[in-house]
Amino acid sequence: MAGFISEKTYHCQEKIVISMDIGTTQTAVSYSHLIPQSKPTVNMVTQWPGQAASSGAAKIRSLVGYENAVRKACGEEASEMLFEDRENVAIWFKLNLHPDSIKNASIPPPYGSNSNQSLRLEIPSLPEGVTINQVYRDFLNYLFRHTEEYFIERTPGGAAIWKRLRHTVEIVLAIPNGWDYEQQSILRKATVEAGIVAPNDADTKIAFVTEGEASVHYSLAYSSVKSWLHKDNMFAVVDAGGSTVDSTLYACQATTPQMVLKEVCLSECVQAGGALVDAAARAMLKEKLKDSSFGDDANISAMVDGFESKVKRLFDGTQASNAVQFGGLRDNDKEHNIFKGRISLTAEEVAQTFGEVIAHVVDSILRLISERKVHFLLLVGGFGESPYLKKRLEAVFKPKGTTVITVEQPARKAAAEGATIWYINRTVVARALRYAYGTDVRHVYDPAKHASRHHKVIVAADGSMKVPDGFSTWATKGSILNDDYSHIADYNISWPADTQDGAQALGFTTVDVYAWDGDGEPIWLKDEYDLSRLSSSLRIIKGENKKKYYKISFSVAIRLGGTQLEARLQWNEGKKLCEGPVAIIPDILNQSQ
Repeated sequence: MAGFISEKTYHCQEKIVISMDIGTTQTAVSYSHLIPQSKPTVNMVTQWPGQAASSGAAKIRSLVGYENAVRKACGEEASEMLFEDRENVAIWFKLNLHPDSIKNASIPPPYGSNSNQSLRLEIPSLPEGVTINQVYRDFLNYLFRHTEEYFIERTPGGAAIWKRLRHTVEIVLAIPNGWDYEQQSILRKATVEAGIVAPNDADTKIAFVTEGEASVHYSLAYSSVKSWLHKDNMFAVVDAGGSTVDSTLYACQATTPQMVLKEVCLSECVQAGGALVDAAARAMLKEKLKDSSFGDDANISAMVDGFESKVKRLFDGTQASNAVQFGGLRDNDKEHNIFKGRISLTAEEVAQTFGEVIAHVVDSILRLISERKVHFLLLVGGFGESPYLKKRLEAVFKPKGTTVITVEQPARKAAAEGATIWYINRTVVARALRYAYGTDVRHVYDPAKHASRHHKVIVAADGSMKVPDGFSTWATKGSILNDDYSHIADYNISWPADTQDGAQALGFTTVDVYAWDGDGEPIWLKDEYDLSRLSSSLRIIKGENKKKYYKISFSVAIRLGGTQLEARLQWNEGKKLCEGPVAIIPDILNQSQ
């Protein structure tokens, strides 16, 4: 499938980049062979096992079939197991990784909702003896191995190129806006266990990009309407997928000599994707057919499959009758509008399945936009292809002066291709931080400020009075950070000189790293840094109480490396500035739990 061609010339080392977007219902992979002094191209993998040779479809079903907890089939081949061995197929497994902030939608949105039901999606059980980590490991391995075969077959001299560049392969994984360090760590581990990247290369050869940011790069490449690209324009990108709808607001800062975009505020992520429409259709059909012989689980599942593959995708609100194929010519129930294996649904019944989902989508976008003047709303993603979703969004946002544009091409998957385009172009230069990061400190006791914590006051090694459990912020939630953002925070540690050898104690000193999402209870997490290399900088000082104590001074350097925060220790040995190894903050947070 002809893909994106960059306007920029690539000047770095030759390598292969592979991007994967594992959706709740559909998955796709793109790749690029980056050659120095050439303009990179992005290709989609458009032939998968189980697909017709001429289909040219880049999307496959997100399914992993098992036999005795061992992978048996994936994608389209696993779909054949759904009819007779459904309990051994991992379906909608992405839902298992959604954090509670996405899963729990306890308050129905104010917009257009006629019921008090919240959106809660029942997560299908995994096959017996199979964990979510195993499912991702097996599926990632399948995607990578087939991409290797596809690259070798479709690239001139592909076998020799792959053999020469296999060690350079970098992986980009598109993830929902609402996923955080925990999900990234699981995917990073699964990628290593799948044999794709060596453990020592996990931090440098696995990158994550939000589905929202990947989609904006896709939109920049393929949108036929370019008016939203004007300098100072503000636009929203809404990636409506299988389980989540990710919305991000951007401001165009420049169009020449290259496009420069900046996130305006924290992005939105709600569990309100196309799979929830399917779930609503299942509930509606079960109620409709509760007195019918066709109301059993097998027939309902067949109807939902037929609904998802045709009716949901074509419905725009005007069709008075909507036929869902599920059975054979002898399947009839006149009372329930079933004739020759087809059940007929009214426009009201189909609209009902969309109702709560669209209400949540609209409410999420309204929160994102707030009172800002937004000129365009770019709608992408599999669920974004729905003409009914677009029609409902236009009804809400057109009166506000916002034009809804659809960008998705049915055979493609925006986030998968956009992730590789993102790797090449990096158009977004500033992002809103989803968490506050920092460490704990001891404040010098001030009775005017700390009266309520007087009972916690301690006498430090230097004789001063200190209050523990203070917070030193490195970066605040919602801050708009540029790609080149850096911050250095200076600290010192002291302890009595008569307790133990100072150099020996350094190796056991810890620096706590805290992440706080700002809503509810903070997330307290710890990581241990090896400070033994600082022993040459140790000093023995006499304190206010005339007692000697050790003191060591160091800094924590924070840097935003693209889409992830990095931290490293810095200290001085004489006049020489020394640095410790770089640590990825999401990783060090997760490892310390």
